[in-house]
Amino acid sequence: SDGTTLLSLARHWSDVTLSWNASDSTPCSWVGVKCNKHQLVVALNLSHYQISGQLGPERAQLRHLTLIDFSHNNFTGSIPSEVGNCSLLQHLDLSGNTFSGALPKALGNLLGNCSSLTTLSAVHCGLAYPIPPSLSLLNELTLLYIFENRLSGKIPPDLGKCNSLLDLQLNSMTGSITSSLGNLSSITSINLAMNGLTGLIPPELGHLVHLEALELSHNDLEGEDIPSSIGAVGAVQNLKALNLCGKGLTGHFPSELGNLVMLERTCAPRPQGFSKLEVAMMALGSLLFVFLVVLGLGFVYIWLRRPRQEVEISADEGAFTKLIIKIMEATDNLDGRYIIGRGAHGTVYKASIPDKVHAVKKLAFETTANFGVECPLQDSTWNCTKIGISPL
Repeated sequence: SDGTTLLSLARHWSDVTLSWNASDSTPCSWVGVKCNKHQLVVALNLSHYQISGQLGPERAQLRHLTLIDFSHNNFTGSIPSEVGNCSLLQHLDLSGNTFSGALPKALGNLLGNCSSLTTLSAVHCGLAYPIPPSLSLLNELTLLYIFENRLSGKIPPDLGKCNSLLDLQLNSMTGSITSSLGNLSSITSINLAMNGLTGLIPPELGHLVHLEALELSHNDLEGEDIPSSIGAVGAVQNLKALNLCGKGLTGHFPSELGNLVMLERTCAPRPQGFSKLEVAMMALGSLLFVFLVVLGLGFVYIWLRRPRQEVEISADEGAFTKLIIKIMEATDNLDGRYIIGRGAHGTVYKASIPDKVHAVKKLAFETTANFGVECPLQDSTWNCTKIGISPL
């Protein structure tokens, strides 16, 4: 029965939080399991259950499955070949696991047996090596998500059968963009960004009249002009996102793209030469640069002159400070023993230091008027070499 098959499948897993019970008469009430009216398992959705281990071959015995979602777990190892025994399968999602090695060479042939498969998602799950050309056997495939892996090699020329979305971004694809993508008459989104694609943009992409998003950025594409046929997508006014950013491309967008009234996001290649506005901005920038250089030289000149003046002032101040210290030491901080006279405006002290004798007057004043009277008087005192002024 399907219940026994599921329990056998779970033996390959660890860290399982599922409450699958072998004593139940049917697995239809188990977590992640969905059955049809005949109590046959038709959907297995175990996304985000943190399951570890390998997929196991027993899954092939669940012949009525239409949906398998094992995304965002910790599955490892290779994808078993038994996944190809899925004639009724419509949705397969293996994203967010850590499978090792290549996308199996036989996977395309195996999935080719899945004549009903419409969605294949294997995002960020460690897949490497080239894409099997036999994926083109999936005639009903509308959504192909295999981005953010380590896929390499060229885009298979027969991959042009996805009717809705093709997303191969963030891989290591090389070679040119196959012109067969122009046969995807119903496709709405193509994302080949951040690979290593080279060559020219095929003009056949201009035949995709239903295209809403074209992402070719950050490749090594080349060419001086975007093919004028790309402008044909503007005739139906469906294109909302066009991204051609990256190195290699130069030139201009075709004028037909001016009709894209629904365009919300774009990144154009850099045109050759400079516009008048760019030339004017560069000239203005040059003048500003010259002005800043002259201004900087002026500041340097002033800076070089200022230190000499400051040093001289500092030297004078230092000498005066040393003299005051010597006078205070010679008079024991203006002790009364060194008084040699008194006047109306202060007391005179005798300060004997090794080089000469100084008469120092300590002024006593209560108003600024006294200060104005005393200072002119001191200017005429011929026998005083220094006059110290400090308030009482």
